[in-house]
Amino acid sequence: MKSPKRYPYPISEDLPLHDGVKKFVTHLDLIEGRSPNTVKAYARDLVDFMEWLRDRAGLPSSAGCDRIMESDITGYLGFLGKGRPDEKNPRRKIEISARTLNRRLSALKAFFKFCMRNSLADSDPTANLSGRRQDKKLPVFLSYTEIVRLIESIPTGDLAGLRDRAIIECLYSTGIRVSELVSLSMGRIPKEGDSFRVIGKRRKERIVFIGEPAKNAIAAYLAVRRREGFDASDDSPLFMNSRGGRLTQRSIQRILSVRSQEAGLRVIPTPHSLRHSFATHLVGGGADLRTVQELLGHASLSTVQIYTHLAPKELIEKYLKSHPLAKEK
Repeated sequence: MKSPKRYPYPISEDLPLHDGVKKFVTHLDLIEGRSPNTVKAYARDLVDFMEWLRDRAGLPSSAGCDRIMESDITGYLGFLGKGRPDEKNPRRKIEISARTLNRRLSALKAFFKFCMRNSLADSDPTANLSGRRQDKKLPVFLSYTEIVRLIESIPTGDLAGLRDRAIIECLYSTGIRVSELVSLSMGRIPKEGDSFRVIGKRRKERIVFIGEPAKNAIAAYLAVRRREGFDASDDSPLFMNSRGGRLTQRSIQRILSVRSQEAGLRVIPTPHSLRHSFATHLVGGGADLRTVQELLGHASLSTVQIYTHLAPKELIEKYLKSHPLAKEK
């Protein structure tokens, strides 16, 4: 069994609720198998709440989960809603977005549900609370022309160029998360066929598909890598840094940023932007949302409904083609 201290975040013994929060964070890690970033985010939000309970509400460190009332939650959210001081200008307040407030409330709801299930509290103080309404933002994505421009702008005269082109081809072709990409090993990529398995969030396994251009780009990169004497065993990282180690998510972001600037793109995409581009182009090409949901590895269909946005030109074309009274007879 792996250690619950794998994702350390300071949860001081002098904070109220500390015992319950430690158990909850351990549960997220060991039982639910949440990602390191998710575990750390939940811990960070709950520590912030505990510090407010201590410093503003006056709760002692001995206070447990059963001491918290709905008024404590609303008081905390109201405190956050007033904004936080600007470090550069203490007289100025930085407004906290509805998205951030909803995320904090979501962390509290998950925590108190855990407390109820594990007899750490007799009631759920968040049961009657709901989040703030927030504007839905369309995801940042590249057009197909920009994707091609980005890929074709990368020179393939050296190993780094071959690797970077293969990385971008793979992200766009499969729609996998950057965390899934950096965890890929040589043995995962099929020598024949067009699909392979990835381990996604909460360690759920799913099948993704890879197109010929991406397979060819990976093959070209690996051929040169082998010639230059790098490890090519099944357990070795699919994408290596210059020292032969596994690339990090931050490294992929830097690579994409540099290559996008060199290509002169209108926006500098993140690896997640390529995932959005993958989904957007599938929906624009006629794929149904259920298929896109399966390929992306989302648990809920509502999560992929953002991809129903289409460019005005595409909307007009679909309207003219589909509506019975759109054209003269």
